[in-house]
Amino acid sequence: MANPLTDLVLSDPTWLRVLSFIGDPGVVCQLGCISRRWYRLSRDATLWRRVNFTERRRLSLKKLAMFIRRPLAIHMHSLRVEGFIMSNSHSSAKRLTVSPALLKELEERCPLLTELHLVNAKMDNIALDQFPERLTSLNFVGSVMSFDFLASLTNANILPRLTAIDLSYVHNLSSFSKSLDGLLSRT
Repeated sequence: MANPLTDLVLSDPTWLRVLSFIGDPGVVCQLGCISRRWYRLSRDATLWRRVNFTERRRLSLKKLAMFIRRPLAIHMHSLRVEGFIMSNSHSSAKRLTVSPALLKELEERCPLLTELHLVNAKMDNIALDQFPERLTSLNFVGSVMSFDFLASLTNANILPRLTAIDLSYVHNLSSFSKSLDGLLSRT
């Protein structure tokens, strides 16, 4: 006779597949508190290749830096973060999404990172040469950046491996921008 408790037990690869659909890193970490097995499953490297912090909540710069310092961040291939530009609060719209120090930590602690998505991010104080050189894809949808940042996009020596960049809805960028012409000539 079949035991209903043991028949419902799924293998670890099956649970990892299920956990991969959750998407929110906070929920995956909370599931790790259930038991030792769930802790081990929630720390599997396959779950941390594509980290998306835009699903449920926005992260402050401090919390994002804390995540990057964790051992799980070493497995990241792609990081997606949403900034505070579209926030209802006037004070949180002024908050930075990334800083030069955070980008330096990304360079040092996340050796596999090749894709970076910054959505609605405030990056007035960032230069393009501060991003990790191994990045192949950058996404700045709806972000605010300085004119110097946009002008540096034309320099092929900065981020030489970059193959894709998304500047949709970027403030300070128009179809008449010289930096856009330079970016098109870079390809």
